[in-house]
Amino acid sequence: MYNSDKIAQRIKQTAKEKGITLKVMLPACGLGINALNQIKPDSRFSPGSVEAIANYMSVSVDFLLCYTDDPSGTTKKADNETHLQLLLQPRGVQAKVARELEVSTGNVNMWKNGSVRPSNAILARLADFFNVSIEYIKDQTDDPTPQTKKASVSPEEPTGKESDLDVMLRQASAGLTDEYKRKLLEHIDFLRSQQNAKP
Repeated sequence: MYNSDKIAQRIKQTAKEKGITLKVMLPACGLGINALNQIKPDSRFSPGSVEAIANYMSVSVDFLLCYTDDPSGTTKKADNETHLQLLLQPRGVQAKVARELEVSTGNVNMWKNGSVRPSNAILARLADFFNVSIEYIKDQTDDPTPQTKKASVSPEEPTGKESDLDVMLRQASAGLTDEYKRKLLEHIDFLRSQQNAKP
C-alpha cells in the first residue's frame, strides 16, 4: 500500500546510510530541498521524482516505494503473502495480466490484495503467464520452476490408471488450440462452481 510518509522516511534513511546529503541530492533530482518534509499523507511523489532519486542513490524504485526491503529491487515474500500477490507486485504487471487474461484490472487488484482467489483455470493461465509452476501459484511449493513437459501421449492411448472421464477429456481436447483448452478448463471450473453452489 502506498504510504508517502514511509517512502519519505525510506529515502531519508537510505541517503543517510549512503552518506548522501538531501540538500545536494534533491535539487539534482529536480526537487526542492524541503520536498520530503512538505509531503502530506494523502499526496504522492511523481513517478519521475522517485525514479530520479532511486537512480541517484543506486537503488530500485520498488525499494524506495517500500515494496521490497532489498535495495536491488528483489521482492521478498512476507509471511502472510501468497506467491500470486508477490508476482503481481511490480509496477505495470497488473495491467499486463488483465490484458493477457482478458479480465478486469479490478479482478487482478483483488487477487493482488488477497480479497479474492482466482479459479483453478485462471490460476493455470497465471502460471503460464509468469512461467512458474501451478504448484507455486497455489502456494504448494516455494520452487517457481515449471514442471518439464512430459512426453506427449497419443490421445487414443490411456496412460495407466486413468478413469473413463480422463480418457474422454483427453480425446475431446486433442487438436484444440491452447486458447480453446483454457476455455474448456474455464467451463469445467464454472460447472464445478455451479454444482458446489447447489444446496
